[in-house]
Amino acid sequence: MAYTTDSIDYSDAAIPDILKSPHILASNIDRSLSSTRSKMNVIEEEENLMKTNYVARILKNEPELLPITKSNWYKEIHWSQAIFLYVHGIIHVASPYHFKVTDPEKDMILPAINGTKRILEAAHGYNKKNENKIKRIVITSSFASVFDQTKGLRPGYSYTEEDWCPLTYEEGIAAKDDPVTVYRVSKVCAERAAWDFIKNEKPSFTIATICEPMVFGPSVTDFKSIDDIHTSNSSIWSLVTSGKDGKIPETRVPKQIDVRDVAYAHIAALERITNTNQRYLISAPTSWSQQQILDIVHESTTIPTNIKNTTPIGIKGQQLPEHFNIDSSKAQNELGVTYIPFKKTIEDLIIQFSKLQHLQKH
Repeated sequence: MAYTTDSIDYSDAAIPDILKSPHILASNIDRSLSSTRSKMNVIEEEENLMKTNYVARILKNEPELLPITKSNWYKEIHWSQAIFLYVHGIIHVASPYHFKVTDPEKDMILPAINGTKRILEAAHGYNKKNENKIKRIVITSSFASVFDQTKGLRPGYSYTEEDWCPLTYEEGIAAKDDPVTVYRVSKVCAERAAWDFIKNEKPSFTIATICEPMVFGPSVTDFKSIDDIHTSNSSIWSLVTSGKDGKIPETRVPKQIDVRDVAYAHIAALERITNTNQRYLISAPTSWSQQQILDIVHESTTIPTNIKNTTPIGIKGQQLPEHFNIDSSKAQNELGVTYIPFKKTIEDLIIQFSKLQHLQKH
């Protein structure tokens, strides 16, 4: 087990994660370790990540382990030291997701690809040398690896696990002024690298990739500052704090899923270890829009007034144009994934935003 955390009360071996995306990370930890006495505070700041990799040190008693940091987590940092005795599975959660891109290749594409490859290489090497075998690696991919933007909204079409984004590595490098495209390239290239590894190296473990669209939902712990709000949720924070006359942004990807359902899918894909490699596309059956968020906020009886007062009204009930669907029946049938209603996702998140607004005023 290898977590990047600043405090752990370690009590029992549980599901191993080598993680990077704090939003999904926290939900995975909350689900997988809720029955133990482990307590973790997930942090992002460079200086805190630099401190130590506590779990690695505890389990291996190697105080000189190189810490996992923002700047080196995807490089060759002795991953073999981070894959421990009694570990049978790894969850590799996400890769850089931000829009502060100056060098697409260095800032996002290579970290995504190399982060995935290092995990697989280390696990493969470990299995060759040890009787205890890593049996399953679950990798967070994205609907970005599936979606073909050139086809537009594609009314009547249902994306499945057979679909792939056509963007190339070269297109990502060239997209210096388009961080969304850079992100999509990073995800599709990282997932393709994983499947190429399986094809070429034929490791003894299997993999499952999880492809999710927009991920929203509450944090495991309340937000202490705006910096605690991660990329997907930050767009909602910007919307509901923009004022009554705030501009309502376009809904680019009209499909979504609650972060807690994403976490469940990862755990289920790990626990239901099989002898086959699988790709899972997960999405709530209902679509979402920016206007729907506004309507939920203003109609909710649980969202406090302070948030209602800073949220635009827009055009109540305005519908999106016809668009594609996502067929997530495979994940429902094989993993037992169910979906939290969008209204609950937004209400649970906005209540945390309300608390943050109060903190900012005091």
